Amino acid sequence: DEDDATHSLTVPGQRPVSARRGAGGVASADLGSFTPVVEPTCASALVARAMQSELPSPMVLGRILAQPVAPTMPPSEARPQTPQCAPGQLAEHVRAALAQHTSEVVCAEVTHGPRDWTIAAYLQPQHVAKGRERLFDVAKQALLAETGLQRGLCLIGYAGEPFAPMHLGFSCAVAAVPDEHAACYGSFAQGYCTSPGTCTRYHPRDQIGFNVVIKRARTQGRASGRTRGRR
Repeated sequence: DEDDATHSLTVPGQRPVSARRGAGGVASADLGSFTPVVEPTCASALVARAMQSELPSPMVLGRILAQPVAPTMPPSEARPQTPQCAPGQLAEHVRAALAQHTSEVVCAEVTHGPRDWTIAAYLQPQHVAKGRERLFDVAKQALLAETGLQRGLCLIGYAGEPFAPMHLGFSCAVAAVPDEHAACYGSFAQGYCTSPGTCTRYHPRDQIGFNVVIKRARTQGRASGRTRGRR
């Protein structure tokens, strides 16, 4: 009898449910043992997996997910790190390197202005001609040794020719540098950027000049190791 026919209703993920068509073609089903399948939300699924695995507990996981993510700063906006060697310390390193040659150097002193530092070594008259170039090399090596991208204070053009000749000595420039991975290598190492206008890396700013001069000492009684400011 079609009115009393029993049909099988299958729900994915559940056992079959019996349905009977009664009088008038109206179907009825035995729902006593039917359990609906509810798809968990993303959050509930994540918490469930956390409870069944080695993931953090739901409370800890919630705090992790709620933490704000700090925005990434483009390299061009990176702030320079605090230099390991400040300009004044660098000048003192160079002065000390020159002053230790006591057989030739009567004294070495440092003077500084708003934007530059000058290290002057005074030689005994008989050593000026032969000792000047060698002491210039001593000063250059001290500058190279105490600066670098990793140290936060870089000698501009260090990979090329960073030293320019001047009266009685030479000059160069240093600048603060951020993390080396954010710096424009060409600007710091060679002294110029290879992609001007399009480069997004960090370029040298607020360069500080360094001058090294070697002079003939007038007297033997000058004070050694003096730092003076000038206006």
